[in-house]
Amino acid sequence: RGYVVGAMSAHPDFVMEALKNMLGLDFSEGTNLEYRDGMTTGHLTRELNRNTKCEVLEEVIKCFEVTAKDITIVANSITQVPLIERVGTYVAFNQHRDLGRKPDVEVKEGVFENLLEVFR
Repeated sequence: RGYVVGAMSAHPDFVMEALKNMLGLDFSEGTNLEYRDGMTTGHLTRELNRNTKCEVLEEVIKCFEVTAKDITIVANSITQVPLIERVGTYVAFNQHRDLGRKPDVEVKEGVFENLLEVFR
């Protein structure tokens, strides 16, 4: 298709993996839980939060051989500010507060289909 699509969230890894499979994403990243005998122990092996998302972004950049400027982020949360500051294009989706950087594109109605129009 000519581009890489992924999702990054603080949600647990199993939720993000299900999202990846449902949407056919190239990657997903979430908070990694520790598992033992197929069950989570309740312990985290990696917490994905506003402070660690840029580290994970660097892993994605290396894995897919792109630059930060090649990346478009769709964001609406203050927890994504470090990523917004790092990437090339920022799409504000259903955003209700100023996140410090003027969006390159703004999708005001919180409907997923409206977001898809940005990438056509």
